[in-house]
Amino acid sequence: MKKVFAIFGFTMVSTSVFACEKPDIASYDEVECLQDGLALVKKDNKYGFIDSTGKEVIPVKYKFAYAFADGLSLVNLDDKYGFIDKTGNVVIPLKYNNAWSFRHGLAQVKVDDKWGFINTQGEFVTPIEYDFIYYIIAEDLYTVSKKDKYGFLNLTGQVAIGFEYDHATPFSEGLSAVVKDNKYGFIDKTGKVIIPFQYDLAKYFEKGYSHVNLKDKKGLIDKTGKAVVPIIYDDVFAVTEDLIKVEKDNKHGFVNTSGEVIIPLQYDWAGSFHDGLAVVGMNKKYGYIDKTGQVKIDMKFDFAEQFDKGQAKVQIGSETFYIDTMGNRVN
Repeated sequence: MKKVFAIFGFTMVSTSVFACEKPDIASYDEVECLQDGLALVKKDNKYGFIDSTGKEVIPVKYKFAYAFADGLSLVNLDDKYGFIDKTGNVVIPLKYNNAWSFRHGLAQVKVDDKWGFINTQGEFVTPIEYDFIYYIIAEDLYTVSKKDKYGFLNLTGQVAIGFEYDHATPFSEGLSAVVKDNKYGFIDKTGKVIIPFQYDLAKYFEKGYSHVNLKDKKGLIDKTGKAVVPIIYDDVFAVTEDLIKVEKDNKHGFVNTSGEVIIPLQYDWAGSFHDGLAVVGMNKKYGYIDKTGQVKIDMKFDFAEQFDKGQAKVQIGSETFYIDTMGNRVN
């Protein structure tokens, strides 16, 4: 249930951001953008498809329906999933306990409590033997689990990296964080260990860095495994404007991507940098500093948010208002 509404909801959000063509029909509760001449519609909690004139091409009878992919739409009726074509003909029978839409010519389907892949003819291209398949295709690989072990399949459903890990995350920037004997390390897309299994926790790489934990301390490593931010902090946050907020012994400060302390850990609270300024707090008062640590807007606010497009929301007493990056009131 959550899966389908999340996807329909995502589509609705995306169409509000990007212009699209919708049939001007008022008789439905929801109307999606036209895609290949058809629009997904909802009425009385049932789904179907109409054309650009509003003609109902596929009856509004399905419990759920998805946008067409590889020429087929995933639909649900009587709690079974299958696939229909653009005329409404059932191409792959509604017999699966769960399923995802086609991508790259394959769809994930569930029979009883196991998953596998079918092609657009409904033929199995892998055994139905997997406990879980991540929906995300990361760098042309599926992350899958079987018998409590994790591995990776390629876009044709063939095993690319064997099932030898206790846990695995989807690939990011050419590496995957995987677990063996309760320790995290990183492998490349050939399965070669690039960063040894030594961390208590590791996150996926983003912008060249991964957050790692070791003995209840946190740091940041690069893709060679070098600790660019020493693993000595109670918390380490994302890189924003080339600086990283860190926390230790309930004090906040900032380091650069070489691990050098640029702004001492002296604040009771700090936010990340935006528009060249970071909101910081001390003794229950908040103000803003620049990237050298100089106070640019005095610590006089009872509440302050980070800057966004040159403005920040602040509060003094019961009065809330906005300021610019010079500290001037703008409303």
